[in-house]
Amino acid sequence: MNIEIYSDVVCPWCYIGKRRFEKALANFPGGNDVEVTWRPFQLDPEAPAEPVPHLQAYAAKIGDQAKVDATMTELQAAAAGEQIDLRLDLAQRVNTFDAHRLLDLALDQGGSPLQHRLTERLMQAYFTEGRNLADHGELAALGKDAGLTTVDVSGYLGSDAGGDDLKARLGEGRALGLNSVPTFVFERRWAVSGAQSAQVMGQVLQQIEAAMLGGGGCCGGGGGGCACSA
Repeated sequence: MNIEIYSDVVCPWCYIGKRRFEKALANFPGGNDVEVTWRPFQLDPEAPAEPVPHLQAYAAKIGDQAKVDATMTELQAAAAGEQIDLRLDLAQRVNTFDAHRLLDLALDQGGSPLQHRLTERLMQAYFTEGRNLADHGELAALGKDAGLTTVDVSGYLGSDAGGDDLKARLGEGRALGLNSVPTFVFERRWAVSGAQSAQVMGQVLQQIEAAMLGGGGCCGGGGGGCACSA
């Protein structure tokens, strides 16, 4: 089973959804036959390279402080449930184009396992450590942490390598009509949006496996909040 996860490394629900999906995959009998690829999505393609405090950027976007506070409370509770130390007071919102270039490089150099490790490292760096994900030095260090050691990462980031390919991949997401993340796309046929619970994602995996084997439609059993689309 091929699963593509569209996400942005500065999206808190993407981090929460990642952890929940990993729980579901760990309990899925066919987990060893699942290949996961992370696909790029930018929440704010016009975000500057210079850091802006995450909470400040979010408040400016929403405008309603009561709503901001309620959302932060919800996020903190959801993150704690997935053992994520969510430090939005430290997080610095930046443009994520180069971070996504680095994820593409990891996929090219080490396949899905390396890209998956780097995704976790970037999200942890952003949401827990307050690292600047637009800074090439920081990105190179985080790439090394994840095991991306086969190429000159600093040289890669200092060039325009991979930029055109990334723009094309970002366009693929828009062509699919994606307007929110995380979105999980199965076999390029079915999609589930949002940071669904591990239980729901487990149901989705089982139902899609059945559909692939000709045993029923995706999420045909109903219940649990599953939301798949062809």
